[in-house]
Amino acid sequence: MAFRTLTLLENSGAATSAEKDWGGGYGCLFGEGSFGGGTLRLEAQTPNGTWVAVGATTTLSANGLGGFFLPECKIRVVATLGTGFFAYVRTMNTQTISGY
Repeated sequence: MAFRTLTLLENSGAATSAEKDWGGGYGCLFGEGSFGGGTLRLEAQTPNGTWVAVGATTTLSANGLGGFFLPECKIRVVATLGTGFFAYVRTMNTQTISGY
């Protein structure tokens, strides 16, 4: 099984990650850390250059994961409050998703 993992944050406090190229398709955000009231939020850049939240499933307030579907674009993660944040996105093989 081939998948691609992008590291967005490693052992970080409140921060905005560097932007990364997303090749389009289904993905999963993995986030963990000491949230302490903070959040991890996945964002995508619009063709006009504005950064927007991807959605409710990719805004985490505790350790977890959330799925998403995006076209080719730039992505980043924004961490607020908290410490020790790790955030990764991984491609998903849609053949394993029922109904797609």
